[in-house]
Amino acid sequence: MALINGTPLNDRLNGTTGSDDIYGLEGNDVLLGNGGDDYLYGAAGIDVLLGGEGIDWLEGGDGNDTLAGGNGDDQLEGQSGNDRLEGHAGDDVLLGESGDDVLGGGDGNDHLVGATGADTLYGGNGNDNYTIEDIGDVATEYSNDALGGEDTVYASISYTLGFGFEYLTLVDHAPITGTGNENANVIWGNAANNTLLGLAGDDKLYGGEGSDNLQGGTGADYLDGGSGADRMEGGTDDDTYVVDDRLDVVIEQGLSTDIDTVQSSITYTLGGTVEHLTLTGTAAINGTGNTTANMLFGNSANNILSGLAGDDQLYGEAGDDVLNGGTGADSMEGGAGNDTYVVDHLLDTIIDLGPSSERDTVQSSLSYTLGGTIEHLTLTGASAINGTGNGLNNTLTGNSANNVLSGLNGNDVLLGGAGNDTLQGGNGNDVLTGGSGRDQLNGGAGNDRFDYNAVSESPTSTGRDVITGFAGAGTALGDQIDLRDIDANVLASGNQAFTWRGTTPGGAGTLWYSGGVLYGNIDGDSTPEFQIQLVGTPALSVGGAGTDILL
Repeated sequence: MALINGTPLNDRLNGTTGSDDIYGLEGNDVLLGNGGDDYLYGAAGIDVLLGGEGIDWLEGGDGNDTLAGGNGDDQLEGQSGNDRLEGHAGDDVLLGESGDDVLGGGDGNDHLVGATGADTLYGGNGNDNYTIEDIGDVATEYSNDALGGEDTVYASISYTLGFGFEYLTLVDHAPITGTGNENANVIWGNAANNTLLGLAGDDKLYGGEGSDNLQGGTGADYLDGGSGADRMEGGTDDDTYVVDDRLDVVIEQGLSTDIDTVQSSITYTLGGTVEHLTLTGTAAINGTGNTTANMLFGNSANNILSGLAGDDQLYGEAGDDVLNGGTGADSMEGGAGNDTYVVDHLLDTIIDLGPSSERDTVQSSLSYTLGGTIEHLTLTGASAINGTGNGLNNTLTGNSANNVLSGLNGNDVLLGGAGNDTLQGGNGNDVLTGGSGRDQLNGGAGNDRFDYNAVSESPTSTGRDVITGFAGAGTALGDQIDLRDIDANVLASGNQAFTWRGTTPGGAGTLWYSGGVLYGNIDGDSTPEFQIQLVGTPALSVGGAGTDILL
C-alpha cells in the first residue's frame, strides 16, 4: 500500500498495483489509482480522478472535477463544484453533493444521489436507484427494460418518473405527489398525505401512512392507501383496491366491461360499479355486494356475505359463514365450517364440499330439497312451501304456513312450527314435532318418536293432530308418543306427568285411549283438553321397556 501526495502544482499521480491513498492537494491534478482498492482525493482545483481496477473511493474536493470509478464496486463523491461522476462497471455509489453535477452509473446496479443543485443522473445498465432532492434534478434511463433494468427513484419532492423508470418511492415527511409513466409502475408514498398518480400501465400504488389520494389511470391497477382515510380511483381496466379504514373511499368510473375488486380487512359494502369483494385478515367481518353480478369471498373467520341483486357468486372459505345471494340466480359455496345458505330463487345453486363432520343449513323462502351433503333445512317467510331432506340425518323446520316436510332416509328431526303441516319421516328413526295447527304425522319406517311440548299443539276435535302408520304395541323397537314436556295437571304445582288410565276417562292429569283417539285431561273438568288421532286404531302398550307412550 502506497501513500502518494501531490504538490500545490498541477500533478499527475499514478498509483501502484496495490491499494493506494492518493492526495492531489492544490492544482488541477490527475490521479490514477490503477490496480488495488484505492482512495483518491482531488482537493482544490479542477481534478481528474480515475480509480482503475479494484473497489475504489474517489472524492473530488473543491472545483469542477471529473471522477471515473472503473471496474469494481466504487464510491464516487463529487463534493463542491459542478462535477462529473462516471461509475463504469460494478455496483457503484455516486454522490454529487453540492453543485450542478452529472452522474453516470454505467453498468451494474448503481445508486445515484445528486444532493443539492440541479443534477443530471444517468443510471445505465442494471437495476439502479436514484435519489432526487432538487426540482432541477433530471434522471434518465434506457426506455428498454432489457437494457436499463428495473430502476427506482427515491424522491423527497414531488416527482414524475421519466421514460424507462419502473419504481418511485416518496421519502421524508412532506405532503408531496408521485407520478408514474407509461410503464407498469410501483409507487410508494411517505408518512404524509400524498397524491399518487399511476397514469398508463398496470400500476401498483401504496399510500403508506396519511390520508392519501391514489389514481391508477389506465391499466389494471392495484391501489393500497395504507393507514389513514384514503381516496382511491382506479380509472379504466380491471383495478384492485385495498380497504383498511372505514373512511376509505373507492371511486370506480371505468367501463362497464371492467372487473374491479375490493380487498377489505373491515366490514364493507361494494359501491355501485365494483364487481368483486374479498375479505382479508382473520377478523369476523361481513361483505355486501350491489346490484351487479358480484363475486364475494370470505376470509378464515365467520363471515356474512350478502349478494343483494344480480346473479352473484359467494365463497365463504373457512369459518362458519352465512351466504345470502339475494335476488337473482346465485351460486353459493360455503367452504370449510358450519355454513348457512339463504335460498330465495329457483336457480340458486349450493356447492358444499366440506367434510362430513360439518353441519350446514339452508334457509329457504321457497320449496326446497336438500343436496346430498347438507344436513339442515329451515323454511322461511309466510308462504305455504315444502321442504325435503336427503340421505343424511336432517333437521327440517317449517315456517308459519302449512308445510310438507319429508325426511326421506336418515334419522331425521322434523319441526312443523305453526300451520297445518304434513310431516313424513321416511326411513330411519325420526323425531316428529308438529307444533301448533292440525298436523298430519307419518313416521314411516323405523322407530319414530312423535314429540309434544304443549296441549295446544293438538287440541280437541277438528284441531287435533293425526298420526298414520303408528307401530307400537309394546315392542321395544316400535314408535312412541312423547308427552314428557307437557304439564299434565295445572291444578298442582310443578310439572306433572300423565297417569295412564287405559280406556277409562279420568280427571286432571289422566290419559286414556278410546276408538283410535288418545285423550288427555289437564284441569279436572269433564272435557279433555288434548287429543291425538291414530289412524287404524293401533293397539297401545304403556309402561315398561316397550312403552308406546312416554309419560
